[in-house]
Amino acid sequence: MANFCENHVTFKGSNQNLHNVKLIFDKQQEEDLPIDEMNLPFTVKSERCDMTDVNWEDGTVYFQTWWVPNTDLMIEIADHFELEFESYYHEPGCEIYGQANYSNGCLSKFELDETDFAKFRYDDDNGVYIYRRKEYDCEDEILEVLLARKIKNASRSVMKKAA
Repeated sequence: MANFCENHVTFKGSNQNLHNVKLIFDKQQEEDLPIDEMNLPFTVKSERCDMTDVNWEDGTVYFQTWWVPNTDLMIEIADHFELEFESYYHEPGCEIYGQANYSNGCLSKFELDETDFAKFRYDDDNGVYIYRRKEYDCEDEILEVLLARKIKNASRSVMKKAA
């Protein structure tokens, strides 16, 4: 059985192009077909076309994929409609948590790895997560902090290389 990866992708661009993308996701939700099996204005090349529980809200599409995000498909859609996007995804069973940004044809992707997930633990006795001696009710806040630090450190590294 597949583990589901929660995704939310916010597209940015012209209102007309955003509307056209919304129509694709609305149709996908109605037909409940993989996107590569739909009649689209472009040919889908991505191998990861699975999407379930699709919901569009204010320029952001929320959906689930099997195991991993389908970033390549989002790039194909963005390229066809001349859009940019920011994507967040999380699959807790496989310890996948990350962010992908696509702008001007360039993808930047940041993901937590096993060393990041090892920085916190679940305390069964008290029903809380422990990170840096602080208690959290859920792991989401910890993951957000760890990802923000990873992005910040990557930005510092790029700035040092440029100097």
